[in-house]
Amino acid sequence: MELVAGTQGQRHLVPLLLLPAAASALLEAAGDLEVELSWGQPAAAATLDLWLPFSAGAAALLKELAPAAGQLGDALQVRPHWRVVALDPAETAGAGAARRCARGLSELCADSETGTAEDLEQAVRLHCVARRHPKLWWQYVESESALSAAQAASVERCVAQEALSLLEDDREAMSWGASDAVAVRINGWRYSGPVQAQTLLQTLCRHISPSPAACEPFLDKDPHPPAGLPAWTLLGLCGVSALLGRSFRRSLRWALGRCLRKDKRL
Repeated sequence: MELVAGTQGQRHLVPLLLLPAAASALLEAAGDLEVELSWGQPAAAATLDLWLPFSAGAAALLKELAPAAGQLGDALQVRPHWRVVALDPAETAGAGAARRCARGLSELCADSETGTAEDLEQAVRLHCVARRHPKLWWQYVESESALSAAQAASVERCVAQEALSLLEDDREAMSWGASDAVAVRINGWRYSGPVQAQTLLQTLCRHISPSPAACEPFLDKDPHPPAGLPAWTLLGLCGVSALLGRSFRRSLRWALGRCLRKDKRL
């Protein structure tokens, strides 16, 4: 079977399909087939799932995404997850659990040694903002002052009442990748491109139709521009080709003339 990658999305990536044995047998019996695969079609809104480590890099990524992502409004739904794991109680004995785990529980700890109990509490707070005030989530990422006093109070009540269940959800929603890496899904599909704000926003905007005005700066830029030569390089190549062509013509005339002279002597 020959697989040919299409031109949309990332280049040079061919999808891997896992088929049950019965379907595989039917395909083998059918002989040669041509199959067209299509997925990730644009929709009115995009869903962004983020699995975030407790690191400065992940926090910086959210800050970079926030201004443009917030302008997308209802066209973008974000579902954050943090890398929470259960550790062996022996690893978190004494001060270890207090430093790295939520409320000293070894079942709910940061999946990296740099993560702290304070980081876990802030993750819960971001979960609560997403639940109680989803339209303000990106604004809150930019600045905690985005919430009014009443809104902030409702978030703190959520933190007090739902922290453990929210962190348990994060622990059960484990994803691929290293503990210090950001993992991304867009509309349920695993994203394997560069985890950078600009590239993520370009990809998200291509999954939203009709395109919101906030997407215009990102849709104008092709992440895979066609290969080409600078003008000065092209002119240089033309000049070299002309010189080589002239030299070749001179050599050819000289060789032909010499052959003709030999023929006359004979």
